[in-house]
Amino acid sequence: MSAALNTRPSPTRPTTRPSPTRPSRQVVIAAAIVLVLAGLLVAVLALNPARPNVTSDLPAGLAPQLTEDLRGLHEAVNG
Repeated sequence: MSAALNTRPSPTRPTTRPSPTRPSRQVVIAAAIVLVLAGLLVAVLALNPARPNVTSDLPAGLAPQLTEDLRGLHEAVNG
């Protein structure tokens, strides 16, 4: 009966934070590879020479309106 009268909760241990974990070696290697590949992509895109002017390759004798339309299309696509 004395156990039923005890309504106080039992003391709990303070919770501890989990210790911070270091990323695994595989994660570090994968991240390094991704960074190197991203750097290479940026370098290739930055060093890529400008595209040649495609509109200069139009055949001679085209109607002026067609030539203008093709140049406008080229500008719209390539900026």
